[in-house]
Amino acid sequence: MKTFRVDFHFDKENTVSFFIEEERTEATVLHKIFGNDSDHFVFKEDGVLYRIQLKKVTHVAVSEVQE
Repeated sequence: MKTFRVDFHFDKENTVSFFIEEERTEATVLHKIFGNDSDHFVFKEDGVLYRIQLKKVTHVAVSEVQE
């Protein structure tokens, strides 16, 4: 498994980040976020549950974490 960092960027330089394990590539991570035809994405990071409203996101960055 590879570990990827996902950064959701919003207006005024606000960013929410989380880590996800995936077997393949950055593209498969993006597909997990946007491929469910939903207007939101839910994840848990450090014991906090997040619900991201995708229409408020200006862009998403996905990068593989090198261990």
